[in-house]
Amino acid sequence: MKNKLLSLMLYIFTFLFLLFPTSYGISDLKVLIFFAIILLLILFLYKKVKIFKKIHINNKLYPWIILLLALISRVMIVFLFNTHIEQVSDFARALNVSNTLDFSNEYYRVFTHWILYPVMIHGVYMIFGSSQLVALLVNAILLTIAALLVYKVSSLLFKNKTFGFVSALIYIFWPSSILYTLIFTQEHICSVLLLFVLYLFLKLEDNSNLKLNKGKIIALIGIGICLGLSTFFKNFAPVFLIAFVIYYFLVAFKEKNIKKYTVVKLISIGLIVICFSLTKSIVFLEIDNLVGGKVARNIIPCYLNVGLSNDGTYDYDTYYEYINAFIDNNYDYDKANDEIMNIVKSDILDGTSAIYNEDFFDNKARIIVGNDQSKIILVISSINAKDSMAINNFIENQYMDFNDYYYIVLIALMALGLVIMNKNKDLKLFLLYLVLFGSLLLLLLIEAQNRYTYAIQPLLCILATGGLFYLIKLLRRKDNGKILEVNKS
Repeated sequence: MKNKLLSLMLYIFTFLFLLFPTSYGISDLKVLIFFAIILLLILFLYKKVKIFKKIHINNKLYPWIILLLALISRVMIVFLFNTHIEQVSDFARALNVSNTLDFSNEYYRVFTHWILYPVMIHGVYMIFGSSQLVALLVNAILLTIAALLVYKVSSLLFKNKTFGFVSALIYIFWPSSILYTLIFTQEHICSVLLLFVLYLFLKLEDNSNLKLNKGKIIALIGIGICLGLSTFFKNFAPVFLIAFVIYYFLVAFKEKNIKKYTVVKLISIGLIVICFSLTKSIVFLEIDNLVGGKVARNIIPCYLNVGLSNDGTYDYDTYYEYINAFIDNNYDYDKANDEIMNIVKSDILDGTSAIYNEDFFDNKARIIVGNDQSKIILVISSINAKDSMAINNFIENQYMDFNDYYYIVLIALMALGLVIMNKNKDLKLFLLYLVLFGSLLLLLLIEAQNRYTYAIQPLLCILATGGLFYLIKLLRRKDNGKILEVNKS
């Protein structure tokens, strides 16, 4: 009975996941047909051409290859474009403040996620000097660490280092992400923190022993601290916490000693939440000192007001409606929250909210996951801000098109990976799908921006890997219809 209920839950989730985000991300079936043909050709050549059979990479070299490819690709793009690029919008503001550390503007009392990264970069400036080049090279190093963590997480998830290696390669060669190294944004470090959280969590779940020893407690504390820190760069932490609880609940269906399991997992999630909350509180106190006054601890009403008004995209006036409320209430964010939340509730209750507009959420979904162009568009804008380069034409056309094809294939492979999850009832795999799904649902409620998915896109690379290897099995037709099994020793 438990297995049937678990299967039903997974199938319902799969149906929802195929509706969103999958159906929005696959915009051109011709690309998928072309990809399948290319993959068949590669498999045929691998089977027929002897030289390919002699190629073998020792899996001990995987981390070093990943390190070199990620670092070289990111550093090269930085040196190639640094003198031809100028940060724009919030990114220009962030780069400037990394030099001055002047956070006196009211903007920083509300949008605290633009504070810590400039402070960290300022510390690097004190060693290597202050310049955009130094800042972007830090980006490159962070993204190299992210690539290694993609490898580690994927290897743990699939119990296969080759899977991890392929996941890392998919991440490294994602066209838009290569260019996005040029943008001074805190989202880079957010990706690193969230990947490290997943690595620690999966490492803990690898140990079926229900005893909370010193090593497990340290890992749980690390998860809480990293999640707490991540909220100051991009706040997907609540989604992770909810996903962990759901994961523990579903795993309980498979446990024999449910009572002991429940106690241990309640202690585990409690420890994570306590460390998460303490980390946030401590960092907020430090930010208060940096800004010179108490900053807003929670601005969810601000984001909801923007995300559920007009067309749900960026609107200057709606954002400053919250900032003005914050100032008018003498920087009391609780009172500002109540004021703005009353507006949101009133609009919903009296039927004037934008959510009642036809296709409101459908349009937001298309903006968020319908393509992966916004990162490239931002780079193009940054290049044009400095000097218009001829290469912009190449980026706008061929490079953008290739990135679109790359993205569509990844979405399709990720959807194919759902087959593995359902067939094997692989809850660790389900956890990543759940985090991705929850994060995208969250973005449906706030300001719709395509680039906001960047911090969680490494999960897409990992999940696409499972689908890729399953597709290879199907094309080889060596499994007699059996599904590729993962998470098996």
